[in-house]
Amino acid sequence: MATLRIRRACGDGGKHGRVVAVMAFATCTLSYATLGGIARAECIDCGSYLHWVGGVDTPGYAHGVSISGSYAYVVDLDAGLQVIDITDPASPQLVGGVGTSDWAYSIAVSGSHAYVAAREAGLQVIDITDPVSPQLVGGVDTPDAAWGVAISGSHAYVADGSAGLQVAPLQCNIVGVESPDLMNVSGLYRLANHPNPFNPSTTIVYEILTAGPVRLQVFDLRGHLVRTLRDEWSLAGRHAAQWDGRDRDGRDLPSAVYLSRLHAGGKVALGRMTLVR
Repeated sequence: MATLRIRRACGDGGKHGRVVAVMAFATCTLSYATLGGIARAECIDCGSYLHWVGGVDTPGYAHGVSISGSYAYVVDLDAGLQVIDITDPASPQLVGGVGTSDWAYSIAVSGSHAYVAAREAGLQVIDITDPVSPQLVGGVDTPDAAWGVAISGSHAYVADGSAGLQVAPLQCNIVGVESPDLMNVSGLYRLANHPNPFNPSTTIVYEILTAGPVRLQVFDLRGHLVRTLRDEWSLAGRHAAQWDGRDRDGRDLPSAVYLSRLHAGGKVALGRMTLVR
């Protein structure tokens, strides 16, 4: 006699992949025996034991989840990171969220930070000290596209497409957004803007130490692209770009905090800018 333990999943018959739900699992057994070359099998259908107990919709397309404490952190593709209170698994509640610079595909949580594999934007770092109001605080680019991430000890391990496995220390080469002055990013480049706060325009100053392709963009705090200011090959040295507080269609934007994102030298730097109308 041998016993094989199986689990049977059940679908919701509706939308695919957009519902975050909680399952109550039970185990079924499939037994078989042979006697004189004749096989018998008995299977107990566990459908009545395995069932959904709760769920909540997300604004995008739920692609991965990590649990920490009483919260579920869901990478929601084009909707970035969504935070769900699971104190009561039968009634999970969507309580917060923040966008990422590209689609969010995978997530790992360590302490007060969530690390998100965000495709062409590489590894994005989100402060979840307040789960209701997560904040994008930094990131590091990867050679290809970041599709998966895992945390072990003091390092992040990123599945990076054709570039294989990329490893980054959690406290190094991760560019923060809090410094109001020029930030030195691993000796590669610097980023700041003046004045800050500003109205109606501000000058973004950046310095790169080696020549190469440079992309300077502006995002809102939900991670949506607002404007591309530079996308060109640049010589080493100090450069400046002016942003007039408008989006790519020339529309005035409301008072808010915006992020400047500099991609150069294989790294990403973020700066915080405050527009006050």
